[in-house]
Amino acid sequence: MTTEDRPSRAALAEGEEVLGKGAVSHNHLWFYCYAMQAALAAGEYGVAGRGRGRRDPATLRELRRLADEARRVGVRMALPALERAIA
Repeated sequence: MTTEDRPSRAALAEGEEVLGKGAVSHNHLWFYCYAMQAALAAGEYGVAGRGRGRRDPATLRELRRLADEARRVGVRMALPALERAIA
């Protein structure tokens, strides 16, 4: 991944600023979903939150629970990233 492909912290801050000025709820959900996916794909784990390569049993249990919940509610777009994290 090149530097140009990485999520720009300035762009993420701008997105949060726009949301802070008022936006319908689904815009918040999609913004953070795509922002986290971009950060994780770039290896910018600190930007995405947790996910710094932890492999402890509690983290793996939570990842499996989230994958099960994604399957249950039909959020299939989250499954590839969850499955990679579990593997």
